[in-house]
Amino acid sequence: YAYVVTDIKTANRKARDQPLNRALQNHVIHILQEPSSVGAKYALRAMIELYRRQVWRDAKTVNVIASALFCPHPKLRIAALHFLLGAH
Repeated sequence: YAYVVTDIKTANRKARDQPLNRALQNHVIHILQEPSSVGAKYALRAMIELYRRQVWRDAKTVNVIASALFCPHPKLRIAALHFLLGAH
C-alpha cells in the first residue's frame, strides 16, 4: 500500500486535485464496505497514513475511519480505535 500512498501524495504535492481525491476516497470507501477483510485492512491503513501525512485532512476521511468502528472485522475496529484515540 506504500506506493499508493506515495502516488496520491505526489499527485497532491503542488495543489490539491479535488476531483481525483474525491474519486479515490469514494473508491477506498467502497473497498472498506466489501466483505474481504484483507482489502479493507489495506484501504483503512492507506486512509490513516494519508491523514497522517496531511494529504487527506478532511471530515470525510475521519468519518470513514470512524465508521470502521462498526465493521465486523476486529482488526479494522482496533486500527480505527487507535487512530481516533491518537495512538499513532
